[in-house]
Amino acid sequence: MKKLISLLLCAVFVLAFAACGQDSPAPAEPEGAEEAETLPGGWVRAADPTVTVELNAKLERALDGLVGASFIPVAYLGSQVVSGTNYALLCRMAFVVPEAVETYAIVYLYEALDGSVELTKVLDSGRATDLNELPGGWFPAESPVLTEDVSTALSQLNDPAMEPLALLSSQVVAGQNFCVLCRINPDPAEFYYALLYLYVDLSGRATVTETVPFLEAEAEDAEPLAQIANPFVDYGSLDAAAAAAGFPLSAPEAMDGYPETEIQVMNGSMIQVQYRNEEDRLTIRKAPGSEDISGDYNVYTEQTASVGALDITLKSAEDGVHVALWTNGGYTYAVLADAPLSVEEALALVVAIA
Repeated sequence: MKKLISLLLCAVFVLAFAACGQDSPAPAEPEGAEEAETLPGGWVRAADPTVTVELNAKLERALDGLVGASFIPVAYLGSQVVSGTNYALLCRMAFVVPEAVETYAIVYLYEALDGSVELTKVLDSGRATDLNELPGGWFPAESPVLTEDVSTALSQLNDPAMEPLALLSSQVVAGQNFCVLCRINPDPAEFYYALLYLYVDLSGRATVTETVPFLEAEAEDAEPLAQIANPFVDYGSLDAAAAAAGFPLSAPEAMDGYPETEIQVMNGSMIQVQYRNEEDRLTIRKAPGSEDISGDYNVYTEQTASVGALDITLKSAEDGVHVALWTNGGYTYAVLADAPLSVEEALALVVAIA
């Protein structure tokens, strides 16, 4: 069964980083562990923040079937050997809603001894990346490895509790602004991650303009919570949801094979209806605009079909249609099916939605 919007339907993720039983096979040594330092809690700092092909593949496996949020890996932070391996990555994260704001988030993955990977925790900074790549705007760094000029500027701060880890972005002004991911060590027993915004004037003098922490503290025995609030609000009827969102949605009251129905509004800007059984979900979404609001980033075969004046994009795997997308009257629509639909079933469902 696909994981459908697991980030968005949960208020928090909790991950207890504790080793399992001693009878478990010894896990493989994570990448770069022999070169890096050990941190509180048994975490090993990445010797190189570059996200390798192997790490990117782990993230993709963890996100397989996950819809509702997108993640772009930016920097590798470290690993922790348990019964399996935990990994920490800095990502650019955005919920799949109209006018979504992309933020920096720390994503935790767990790779089991059998090679399966799951996303276990997300720490959202709540700070927009502001990457627009326009003149005078913020540009993403070509590499997370700290450049010589940024390292030189950071050395002026002379703060032993702050350790720069990765360069995230830069902005040319009268001088230059930089966004740097840092690890803050208040004392040897704890640390936390933070975004550090650094201004370097034309003479090379560096000044910290802002520090944005990802969490208050992460001690050896701590179990920090992911800081993502649930943006969905439940409603008892489509009429109530329409009143909250400011626009209506017409959809079937019930679907054969799906005994449960849930009606929600996300951030006051998108109506969602989910039909559920014990294994699968069938989801209908509507929002103003023309963007893809499916949140499904799996790779599918695409085809276009017409229903009256509507052009429908159908995304299919070998077993059938899993996503249908279309626009009509200034609104964008999406159907997401865990259990595959035939083309005929998908188009019949489209006709029933307005």
